[in-house]
Amino acid sequence: MDALNSGRATLTLCVAAALLSGCGASQPPINAQSETVNAPAITTPADNGSQADTGDTMRALRNAQSGDLLYVTTSNRKQLYALTYPQLQLVDTIGGFAGDPFLHGLCSGPAGDVYVTDDGPKSLYLYVFKHGAKTPSRVLSAPGGFQACSVDPTTGDVAAIAIENRPAVAIYSKGKGSPKLYDANHGYSGSAYSSNGNLYLISFDGCLTLFVKGTFTCVKLRRSARIPHAAGLQWHNGVLVIAGRAHHNQQTIYTVKLTGATTGRLVSTMALDRAKDEGPRSGLPALLAGDELMAPSHAKGLLSFWLYPKGGEPLKSVTLKVDGFVSGLALSHRS
Repeated sequence: MDALNSGRATLTLCVAAALLSGCGASQPPINAQSETVNAPAITTPADNGSQADTGDTMRALRNAQSGDLLYVTTSNRKQLYALTYPQLQLVDTIGGFAGDPFLHGLCSGPAGDVYVTDDGPKSLYLYVFKHGAKTPSRVLSAPGGFQACSVDPTTGDVAAIAIENRPAVAIYSKGKGSPKLYDANHGYSGSAYSSNGNLYLISFDGCLTLFVKGTFTCVKLRRSARIPHAAGLQWHNGVLVIAGRAHHNQQTIYTVKLTGATTGRLVSTMALDRAKDEGPRSGLPALLAGDELMAPSHAKGLLSFWLYPKGGEPLKSVTLKVDGFVSGLALSHRS
């Protein structure tokens, strides 16, 4: 991880205030259109999809009952996968979602609940799964265009964000009911709650923003250049970790240390090296678990792992038993 030049001037990572008309100003919520959806979302039995023998399957099921699970969505958009972590053994392939599903974003809360965004043409939902469950405990209505989410560890509130569509932010109080919708005239590619419950947003343009009670405030960073083409945001061990879009054979991970609610500094960058023949797709998610960072690649089911904060060459690459390219990742801890 390379330290940045401390002599660089303080910059504001809100790329032109005109791009974010609500920057530093309160935006009124937009009335939600519907309440919690009561109809069941899963209409067909789940199929675990594993080719392992009975012994491997039983061991995987025991691990799932007692340990963490990695949830994955893929480019097929119609199924949700659950794998043991760190063993990465497939234990469930959850299908049969209502309508024409387009599963994409994933996030998890401290109690192990997993939230899945569905932005299909006939299925605008936010699904809530208990740790290890085969069917959702709740199915919430969602606006169109919402493809990522994060969970407040202090309240259980869930924030869903839109990359392009308006409104840009939806807040589900305690992860239930209808959301309050906020229009920022700006889409976001990632969101993360800090340990004290502050919600931070990042745009593709590199605009890092604090969102509190309808107010969007740009974060001023010292020792920083822009953070362009951001593809994801995560709170990890007291810092904000921003994943840049993959470009050719490399992806850059940025670490931001907050010095106040709306001030901070870019303390380091980390380069993820890729195989020369991969040419990873842009906008890939990255997920930190302890000192291990995982991110998908161009090959179907391929997930690579790097040592954080070292980066460089991957420690290993694993082909998951899933259908399609990995597009979403969330780690669920058993409470």
